[in-house]
Amino acid sequence: MTIQLWMVNNSGSLMYSFTDKYHDNFSANFHLTNSSSLSTISALAAQCSPLGGSGFTQIETTETRWICFSSPTGINFFLCTKKNMPINIAQRKIYAVYRFYTVFVLRNPFCIPGQTIKCQKFEQNAEKVLME
Repeated sequence: MTIQLWMVNNSGSLMYSFTDKYHDNFSANFHLTNSSSLSTISALAAQCSPLGGSGFTQIETTETRWICFSSPTGINFFLCTKKNMPINIAQRKIYAVYRFYTVFVLRNPFCIPGQTIKCQKFEQNAEKVLME
């Protein structure tokens, strides 16, 4: 089960946030501060990594798993799922959302890359994949 998805640009600003209906009691400030913190941790991990700068790929707690995907366009995707969701399914969800981002946002002349995403087609398709 997908709990949250945050898309953060390369300067640490939240571009898009999705929270499932069972966990939607978080404030906007919660999303801003925590997505920025995860972005900072990922950037620090990338600098400290002896294998090349990719940052962290996942963080696990007793009940949840955070998965990070750093796209070639500089956007970090942070997906929070229940721990029982297989990692390959979670990764497919992130890649699908990234694909929707490239199709509906980057190709849209009215959307500015790196800014808050307000594109109905992107939001509809992303939410559909994340709620599966």
